[in-house]
Order: sequence, then structure tokens, then C-alpha cells
Amino acid sequence: MLRYSAAIVSTFALSACGGGGGTDMGVGTLAELSKSYTEQGVNANKTVKEYSSDISVMALKGQFNTNNSSGKKFYVFALTQDQQTIKDTFNGAINYTQSNYSDFNGTNYYYYNAAGSNANGQAISSTHVGFYDGDTDVGGVYAVIGGYENLMSLGYTPGDLPAGTQTYSNGDTRILYRGVVEDSYDKTTLVANFSTNKGSLLAETDTLYMSATDFTINTVTGEISGGSAKVGNLANSTDYVAAKLLGAFSGKYGDGVHGIIYQESDTNSIVPGSGVFYALNNRLFD
Repeated sequence: MLRYSAAIVSTFALSACGGGGGTDMGVGTLAELSKSYTEQGVNANKTVKEYSSDISVMALKGQFNTNNSSGKKFYVFALTQDQQTIKDTFNGAINYTQSNYSDFNGTNYYYYNAAGSNANGQAISSTHVGFYDGDTDVGGVYAVIGGYENLMSLGYTPGDLPAGTQTYSNGDTRILYRGVVEDSYDKTTLVANFSTNKGSLLAETDTLYMSATDFTINTVTGEISGGSAKVGNLANSTDYVAAKLLGAFSGKYGDGVHGIIYQESDTNSIVPGSGVFYALNNRLFD
């Protein structure tokens, strides 16, 4: 089932143009966010990558101030047309109304549309897809805010992480590469070895893929990053761009994982090769 295909019906239009707690967070993007969040007591954000095309990759940590907020802390990884708009939206009150809600015939998966505004009065139109079971809320969002497009993965910050080697799948993926946007369901597999704190990821759609090998797991913040990553064409082994991975485990027991893979080199004419994903620990489905 192509849940993103059904849920996020508007492609990221630009493509057509071409943790845990504690005070010692260690190193990494999420360690910086966690330190800022703890010290300042407000939502934190960090610009991870800026392209000449005015598209950016951002990481955020904090709580959503919505009319039905869970009060839980989230990590968010976003590909955005406008940094300030997404910062303002995440940091201020968000008023919206849900429509077209589905739980896919009684499952823990969800899909809904939302429409409303942020604290600056900018209109928001968004589509949400993901998985929720009380302990874990992890998924993806496509949102147009004040006319600016954003593609995001998001999930509860992690509590305890599992032990040994764990496999994650059963999630949604969206990949953007050379003007093509494709979605898939259950064609992403992430293997995490919590004994060595290393892992690998392979995500595919009909004609595209993104991968990350030998990435590092930060067991304090739940961050996954580093290693070697790519976004490319399944039919041509030489048609790809070098990329970077940034993501996190999610939920009380680390049963979810989500993130973004984004092109390493600059681009000023097209959306960078990139993608967002989320996946669930296979043990939830045993």
C-alpha cells in the first residue's frame, strides 16, 4: 500500500524545477538541540544545510503548541523553502482543523489532512501520515505554510533504546531526485546494531533509492548520522549523488525511527536529491 501516494497528493512542487534525558548529550546535531532545549527551556532548531536554491535542511526539537497537543517532545527533520516560516510555526501556537481521518481499517497507522494557521496568521495546509500506539508517534508531513513548502519526518523523542540487532520496516518513504518524486510503503529497511552502535538503511521507490551504510547511533540522544549515504536511480548504478543522513529513534522504547537523507553538494536550480522516511521495529508486528 502506497500510503504516501494516497496521503500526500501534492508533490513537493520545487522538484518539478529541475532522547533521551540527561545533561551530557555527547556530540552531534541532536546533542546541540537537546543542550539548547534544556538550557533555554524553549523549542530549539538548527540549520543543517543551506542550498543556493534557497532550500534548507533543518532539525528541530520541542513541543507542538496545537489545540490538541500531546505535550510530548518531538524531533523534526525538514526540507523547507523558508527557514523562518518553519521556525515561527514550530515555536508558536498552531490552530488547525483535521479532515479525512483514516486509521486504515483499525490499525495504528493514521492519515489526515489539516488546515489552519500559525501564530503569525500564515495559512497552513498539510497532510499527515504515520503510526501511533501511545508509546510511539512517528511519521511524515507535507505542509504548505504561508505559501512555502515543507517536507518533514517527525517523531517523539526516544526513551530507552533496545538491545542487540533490531530491524525496522513497515513505514512510508518519499524520495526526490532529478525532478522525480516517488513514494513507497514498506520498501524501507533499517538495521540497527545497538551492541556496536552502527546501522544501515536502504529505501526504495519504483525507480529511485536512498541508502546509508555504517551510520552511527548516539545512544543518549537517539541520533542516527554519519557513515556513507546516497540518493539515486535504481536503474543506473552510476546515477546518484553523495548524501548525508540525519534521523532519530522515536518513542518510549525506541520502536520507531525516522529521518532525512539530503544531497551533500550544493544546487541552485533543482530540489536537492533527498528523501524522508519513517519505519517501525519489526517486533511490533510479530
